[in-house]
This record gives sequence, C-alpha cells and structure tokens, in this order.
Amino acid sequence: YIVANLETVYISEVRDIIVSPPATERYVKLKSELIKRLSAYQQQKIKRLLEHQELGDRRPSQFLRHLQSLAGTIVPDNIVKSLWLGRLPSSTQAILATQAKASLDAVAELADTISEAIAPSVHISEVSNARESTIDKLTAELAEMKIQLASLSQAQAQTTTYRPNRSNSRGRPYPRDRSY
Repeated sequence: YIVANLETVYISEVRDIIVSPPATERYVKLKSELIKRLSAYQQQKIKRLLEHQELGDRRPSQFLRHLQSLAGTIVPDNIVKSLWLGRLPSSTQAILATQAKASLDAVAELADTISEAIAPSVHISEVSNARESTIDKLTAELAEMKIQLASLSQAQAQTTTYRPNRSNSRGRPYPRDRSY
C-alpha cells in the first residue's frame, strides 16, 4: 500500500528495499531509509553549494539567486547570505558590512552597484599585473638562456682547445691512385 503511493523519485531511492523487503518492520525500515538517503542527498547538495560555487562573471545579485536556487528551502537565508557575502570581492564585502539591517534584496542591489563601480579598475589592475607577471617570467627565462648559452660556449671552447690535431692521425699518408 505504501509503495503504491510513493512518487517515482522516492521509489528509485529505496528500490533495493522494495525489491528485497525485510521480514519484519517493513514500514519502519522503508521510512528510515527514505529519510536517511534523502537527507544524504540534501547534505551533498549543501556541500556542493558550500564548496564549489564561485561568483565568476555574474553580477552579485545573479550569484545570490543562483545560491538561493541551489539551497532551496533547506538552507536558511542567513546562511545563504553569509555564503554569498563570503564569495564577493573583499572591497565589496567591506562596504556591504555596513548594511547589516538592510534586506537581502537591498544588499544585493547595492552589491551590483558597487560591482559596476569597481569592476573597471579591477580589470585594469588584473591586466596590468598579468602583463608584469609575463614580463618577469620572460626576463627570467632570457637570463637562464644567457647562462646556458655562456656555459655551452665555454664547453665548446674547451673541447676545441684540447682536441688532438687530426693531421697526426693514423690515416693513409697518400691518397690512393685510382688510375690503373
């Protein structure tokens, strides 16, 4: 009777118990396994939310809505807000910290405004830092190549200096006369 009233999503979660039910307390076993397995699924969902979500190139309000959709009704709004704030740039976090009493929607709107105002200077700084980093790497590689070239030149000079004279070799003193 219970299995007939379960939705297919839940049946797939406890299929093994339905196929091979315990001899006694079937309802209790089915109920406890459903709760355990579905809560494990929710824990994985929350873990994914906590560990793997990043702001990326989304606006802060878009990122907040994304986190809220992942959290569903399981995770309280204050935890979602905390996760969301923690993933925003530190300059934005500092400004938003002054908005403790504002609604989450108002804070998200403010975060978008801050993001739009700060973004151009952040991108310029990132490009500048990337360029400097590339130049530093190329300079280091060039210096290393100079050292290697000097080492190879020195090794070649030593080899040329100590090479025995080929005229003293045991070769034939005269070329063969090919005309018979």
